[in-house]
Amino acid sequence: MEGYFSRPRTIVIISPQAWNAPNVSKHHYARLLGEMGHRVYFVEPPDRSRRGRTVTILPSDSQGVSLVRYRLPFPYRIKFHARPLFIWLMKGAARRVARAIPGSIDLVWDFDNEYMFHDLGDFSPDFSIFHPVDDIAPQFSSTKQAQLILANNSFYISSLPASGARTALIPHGTQARFLDLARARLDGSAPAFRQTPRVVGYVGNLDRKDIDWEALYSVIGAHPGLEFQIIGPYRIASPPDPRVERLSSFANVTLLGRLESHEVIARSAEIDIWFVAYRYEKAKGLIYPHKINEFLATGKPVLASPLSFTFPEGTVTCSTFEDNRDMPELMSDIVANYAAVGAPLAPARARFAATNSYAHHIATISRLIADVKAG
Repeated sequence: MEGYFSRPRTIVIISPQAWNAPNVSKHHYARLLGEMGHRVYFVEPPDRSRRGRTVTILPSDSQGVSLVRYRLPFPYRIKFHARPLFIWLMKGAARRVARAIPGSIDLVWDFDNEYMFHDLGDFSPDFSIFHPVDDIAPQFSSTKQAQLILANNSFYISSLPASGARTALIPHGTQARFLDLARARLDGSAPAFRQTPRVVGYVGNLDRKDIDWEALYSVIGAHPGLEFQIIGPYRIASPPDPRVERLSSFANVTLLGRLESHEVIARSAEIDIWFVAYRYEKAKGLIYPHKINEFLATGKPVLASPLSFTFPEGTVTCSTFEDNRDMPELMSDIVANYAAVGAPLAPARARFAATNSYAHHIATISRLIADVKAG
């Protein structure tokens, strides 16, 4: 590989999620960098079960990746009630983590939009990246003194204070199983399209606060001839969640619950259209879920609420309204024009998913770091 990652590096990845949480971009980057021969230290959120100065390094289930767990010797609530004091105290936490890691740190790569660490220079790295992939808490916003800022949409970058840091847009990566599916679509070995769509797939956690339930109901109600397979976990409550109850009351809806990636892929052969609906204020930067790449890997049409990333023409159909009011009509258009927007555009969709692999992004970032260091 060309650029910064052309030789083994000691890399610290700061994550707002634990290693054993559902794997998202920072987990995938960590795993792949470890497999490439780099020494990766994955810093989890602080252990808040007790106070202390302990930093523990543990092995992970992934080659080349170690887990870093630390405690704080002060109340966590200081973060919200005495921010300047928290920033000063966290300098000590950063230095303790850095001292616990063998040798010098080449790269600190921070994905933490909740701002545990305010200045990445406190780790004394050779290079630093701030890479927000979720909404940035406005009360914490800073560039963390990073030399390179990456994001999957321009809103996140523009919401940060001006600095001399290099910036770049990096789309979400496509995880390995779906990458294989995209390549199968491109080489012609994926299942053929139906002539007339019959099944719509929805993938997402139904406990999310930003789901647009009204859009779900209106699209489903307007298309009784389509079967809607809803994939994703939801809380079993007593009394039951009335929103989920209403969803399950539609005769053309099947709630499948949480499925693993390989189960979604197996089911994708019978799904003709993918659908996802969020109500997300533009002031917060909209949204770009990882699942969009996964939908595109199947080659099938995608109907989504407004997204914060511009996809190749014809690959994703997005609502033009924050309240998704046009979604029933957009679904009708996809169904009516399926012969034109289905199989003919499948290669473009699969190509986007295949091109945006994590390996491709690491190669791009490797070159970016080398360019920044070269001045």
